[in-house]
Amino acid sequence: DDYETDQKYLNYLENQYQPKYAIREYTKCNFLHKLINHAIRTGDVEELYHFRYYVAHLCTNLAKLSERFRSKQQRLGKTVLTLYRGQQLSREEGERLRTSGNKYIAMRGFLSTTLDRRVAEDFAESSPENLAVLFEITVHLDQVPSMILADISKYSVNSHEKEILFGLNATFEVDEQVQSDCGRWIIRMHATNCEQEIVIDYIRYLQSETSNVSSSSSIPINFILARFLVEMGETVKAVKLLEKTIPTTDDERANLYFIWADAKISSYHLVEHAFDEAIRLLKKSEELFISLDNKLGQAHTFRRYADAQVLNEMYDEAIHSYQRAKQLYKEIPGQKENIASCCNGLADVYLAKRKYTKAYIYYSKVLTWRQAYLSDEHPAIARSYYSLGRYYHLKGNNNENALRFVTKALELKKKIYPPSHPSIQCNERLLKEIQAALAR
Repeated sequence: DDYETDQKYLNYLENQYQPKYAIREYTKCNFLHKLINHAIRTGDVEELYHFRYYVAHLCTNLAKLSERFRSKQQRLGKTVLTLYRGQQLSREEGERLRTSGNKYIAMRGFLSTTLDRRVAEDFAESSPENLAVLFEITVHLDQVPSMILADISKYSVNSHEKEILFGLNATFEVDEQVQSDCGRWIIRMHATNCEQEIVIDYIRYLQSETSNVSSSSSIPINFILARFLVEMGETVKAVKLLEKTIPTTDDERANLYFIWADAKISSYHLVEHAFDEAIRLLKKSEELFISLDNKLGQAHTFRRYADAQVLNEMYDEAIHSYQRAKQLYKEIPGQKENIASCCNGLADVYLAKRKYTKAYIYYSKVLTWRQAYLSDEHPAIARSYYSLGRYYHLKGNNNENALRFVTKALELKKKIYPPSHPSIQCNERLLKEIQAALAR
């Protein structure tokens, strides 16, 4: 039966398939890509863990193929693409999509499209239960240089479909929605850089983010998935995944303790004793990073020490930890954002100690720095807006500016994070406080 067939295929995928054929396997098995995309969208730890190696291979292969595809399109002078995706949506889901007013659509998994409109239309047939939707996507390759996409026709078992596959977290801005004469909804949109700088981009994690505290070129995929879950606010799921990890080297142990502590700090207000557990784990990671002579790992550890100390109102200790982290970052190339994070943390401390002038100087400098080297829609920019809004509110004499900055932060976060993300909830609470203060 179908279940037995699926199980046999999963066993084959886990034990026999070759990584270089990851893209072919994705196109060959219909239930495989559905399972993987569902696991990524929902953060299902069990499923993510099961497919951890395959997802890493698929991401890596697609990234390499994307570079070749972009080079070819440049040579041909075809850097503007029109792609199509046909889909059936439940009437409730389709109606919500059409009327939500959200101008951005963020894909939380891999996205299949085609160069052939007729192929897409075959997938967009309506029924009594479902709406037929045709997505018409314009991609200016020069405007989205970090977006992963590639023509996978020659690797696909369905080469006639002329498939273009997008990597994780592709984001699009909706231009218009119209209904055709046949009743099919057409959603026209274009690819945008929004969300490409986030923490949820697996390729960036594979190539740099997780290895930034590792001296090894081979990073366990569990760490990558755990960092992704922490960034998405799913700290309980991240911890559950880390509990499955058995480190085999000091380097892996240091990473495990650090990421685990990161998850504990992020769940500070939800989990009892999270602070004590985080400090214990950070001490373990610090000792190992020192023994490995890994300065970047040490710097990250001191910065998270400081973040935890701020949450526990240990302000003098936090200043010391931020300064130590900042000094180490300055000795390592390419650490602009980590230095900015330390300075933003110092501003948080000065604000808590009511040293408003110092806090404002740091917050303003950090925002200026970030605007100089980050995209306008980077999550760190949202954090700076939030920090300045909070500063104006707590200082107590300029809630108009507080409202302006906190509103900008919230608008940006809603483009970046899932609706239930703790950062959005925190932002909304502060916004209500400011609005109440202005109403008095």
